[in-house]
Amino acid sequence: MRSRKVSAITLTAVVGAALLIYGSMNLRDSNWEPVHHPYPRTGASSTSKFFLTSGGRFALEVSTPAKASDAELLHREQPDVTAQLGVVISGPGNFQANRQVLRFHNGGWTSDSNLFFPDSTFDLPSGGYYLFSVTSQSTPNLFISPRAILSFRRFEPVGPEFGFAIEQWIGGALVVAALVATALLRASRSDPPAPTSA
Repeated sequence: MRSRKVSAITLTAVVGAALLIYGSMNLRDSNWEPVHHPYPRTGASSTSKFFLTSGGRFALEVSTPAKASDAELLHREQPDVTAQLGVVISGPGNFQANRQVLRFHNGGWTSDSNLFFPDSTFDLPSGGYYLFSVTSQSTPNLFISPRAILSFRRFEPVGPEFGFAIEQWIGGALVVAALVATALLRASRSDPPAPTSA
């Protein structure tokens, strides 16, 4: 009987730890935005190596600083930006994507920045190590600023991150339950035997 309880507690702890680790790794910033550096100048290249816990759809994003006059506008759509950016991504299972980005469009903004995106996205097949290389043959004037940041970020419907958070919470709860059950089991072993009547 006691061995069954020990096995159940062990299984609960293992499953809880697995969910906790998996959820935590999927929620790491590096799994959602693995590349973040200044936009390369004309003729310059940049290479980054990163690890993903899971695959998915990703998109390039260029963030440029907003002018003080722009920050006051409720809507500040801007014309498309012409560029010549070569992108090469290699990863697990001989995966490789080679693409030329010739245009970025203004797809959003924040209080202090304007956001530009190309029309296409990248589907990375699985988790694992990836090599990300970009070469700029012609850098637009708008992207020359040192504060113009090129990012490669996960581009998926809102929702998966909540699933990972729930997995993380369930995993933590199972680990705690296993610890409590272990403590109770040890306490029951240390209880003195009940006295017997003559």
